[in-house]
Amino acid sequence: MRALPRGETNADGVLAAHLDPHDALELVSSGARAVLGLPATGIVTGSPADLVAIGGSSLREAMATATEDRLVIRRGRFVSRTRVLHEAPGQL
Repeated sequence: MRALPRGETNADGVLAAHLDPHDALELVSSGARAVLGLPATGIVTGSPADLVAIGGSSLREAMATATEDRLVIRRGRFVSRTRVLHEAPGQL
């Protein structure tokens, strides 16, 4: 497993503040909304579907092994996907 690249807000919180992954996610999601004065939201019918998805079978795994691959959803609609392909010189 590899650590998240520097600059990943959630990983920085876990590493620097010794936060549990769930607490770090809360800090950068619901906590950030509260600081900005935005209403609370969650994964429920009728809530805004604004999210960035990364792969993993659990939050801990997603944070520990995250790649640069991302799926962005804004207002319930697919906005963007980032995929990174790593190839060795002999594979080109």
